[in-house]
Amino acid sequence: MIQKLWRPMRNRVVCIGAIAFLTIFLLNAQTQSASFIYGQPANTPATYYGEVLASVSVPTFVPTVGMSVEAVINGQVCGQTITQQQNGAIVYVIKVLADNTIAGITGCGTAGATITFFVDQTQMQPTTTWDNSQVWELDLSPDGTPATPIQLAPNDTSANSSPTFEWESVAIATDYEIVVYNISTDTIDFTGIYAASAVCGTTPCAVTPSGLVLVSGDYAWLIRALNGAIVSPWSVY
Repeated sequence: MIQKLWRPMRNRVVCIGAIAFLTIFLLNAQTQSASFIYGQPANTPATYYGEVLASVSVPTFVPTVGMSVEAVINGQVCGQTITQQQNGAIVYVIKVLADNTIAGITGCGTAGATITFFVDQTQMQPTTTWDNSQVWELDLSPDGTPATPIQLAPNDTSANSSPTFEWESVAIATDYEIVVYNISTDTIDFTGIYAASAVCGTTPCAVTPSGLVLVSGDYAWLIRALNGAIVSPWSVY
């Protein structure tokens, strides 16, 4: 039986080629109550609000009510909300948590930390820095960069020499690029690009690469989403 171990890559570098509505809206928004842990108040979150706008660079992105909004710092989701409608505009207000070890919140807001916003998995522009000294107005629009795909399988030892790769679909992705890296030999054994329309017809997205036959060894597989010539960061397992 052929055994292939899919393991997360650690300490290894792989180079692959190549203000009118403000008062009303904030009053209507859910307000987080103060909390105290061991007699100390939790750090105050930073608050941002604004419109969610369309962009000619991402024609498929249409702002609507109920879209998910996430604030991400260093890859960690530190705030979540949904869009609402105010005076005919699609708007949001979000509280981004502070880094607070007493409350068990680590990896979130510290002064100057970069916040990246995503609306329905679509990365938005601009980014901003975490600052809880006041409430900040920030309109968001899609920058065309797709989110990094979330890998599902394979993710452990497998006896299948022709594996099927599975991942969660990414909004605005037109294609996906997959690379298979042989840890044992420090070589790239496979690379391929697949149209989203061809591999994401069902949930999750999946593809069994034609011609890929693996031998016993340790491997990692990488995937990124493409939106035309704009690419997401690599996801590695």
